[in-house]
Amino acid sequence: MRSCLKAQYLVSRLIPAGIFVFVGVLLVVLLSSGAPAWATPAEESAAGTLPIISGTVHLQGRPAPPAPSWSVPVRVTLHNPGNPTPAYTYNVTTDQFGKFVVTHVISGTYVCDIRVKNPHTLRNVMYNVTLVPDDNVLDFGTLLEGDANNNNYVEITDFSILATYFDTYNDPRADFNENHWIEIADFSLLATNFDKSGDIPVTMLTHAGRAEPVTMVMKLVPTFLVVSPDETVTVDVRLDPKGQPFQGVSAFLAFNPADFQVVDEEGQPARELIPGKRLPTIIRNEVNNATGQISYSAGILLGSISSPSEAFTVATIRLKPIRVNWETSEIRFVLQDFPPKTGVAYRGEYLPLEVVNFRMRIVPIRQFLPLYGVRFFTIPAMK
Repeated sequence: MRSCLKAQYLVSRLIPAGIFVFVGVLLVVLLSSGAPAWATPAEESAAGTLPIISGTVHLQGRPAPPAPSWSVPVRVTLHNPGNPTPAYTYNVTTDQFGKFVVTHVISGTYVCDIRVKNPHTLRNVMYNVTLVPDDNVLDFGTLLEGDANNNNYVEITDFSILATYFDTYNDPRADFNENHWIEIADFSLLATNFDKSGDIPVTMLTHAGRAEPVTMVMKLVPTFLVVSPDETVTVDVRLDPKGQPFQGVSAFLAFNPADFQVVDEEGQPARELIPGKRLPTIIRNEVNNATGQISYSAGILLGSISSPSEAFTVATIRLKPIRVNWETSEIRFVLQDFPPKTGVAYRGEYLPLEVVNFRMRIVPIRQFLPLYGVRFFTIPAMK
């Protein structure tokens, strides 16, 4: 009786264990049969060494590495050759040189396609890469910026995101150069790659340099006026590019609202400047007469890059003095390192720029010189 009970006990233990082993083996077989072709090692490595991808990406609009802005998240995907659906996905972060490391999870030698993308760049692809069970050093080229909505295409919705949050850091998706501010250099990167899409084969990418840029001049014309409180004058924001190609211009200006106001044709306080005709894409056009601030940014989103050899009007300011000031009142360009303000950008980089401010003396001229008019244009600019 005891031996019979012992046999029943062993059977009750062994049968579930056998079923468990059988199901496990079946699952392994089924999973293996559904794996991509290249996931089965073509050659078994002797020591079971895993393939390591030591990758490098190049980033636009950054200072020379090493720099913190080169450290960005990237998604690396491995694919069966010719299949756009990822078989393996790795999320890694580059270092301050744009380098990253991925260790593949299966030992062996494989042939696969590898794609690399940052959340606001286009995706690059390297086809038919042979990965060996060792260190695989690969250069994935330059990741092209401007894909704010991460759909692998630089288009008008990306510009809309940038324009909505321009001159802020409220949406880092449009901070293409990773300097923690959305400004004209980011627009320049978007314009450089506008209407492009991934996947971009690495063989199509180059790291071409460019000639040293010349120094442009942005100034307010005229640079000096004597006026009376009852007249309206116009001042042009003019840029002399010296033949240097560019894509975007930002003019941030400050003035004393107690001395004069920016007005419209009827002489009422204005909210915008009068745009020039050479830069058709208006990014920001705002006047705040209460605080004495002007923000104007415009550029070329698509088409040939502007490179005129003569000065042109970026925008026009209509001014109305509101009190006498025997000293001088000025409109000055705001220049500072961060957040970037007045500047001209090309391919995501700020170009050398000189600025000339505007000065105005407000006097009751009509009371003293009623026969000679109210405005003098021959007074030289103050140094």
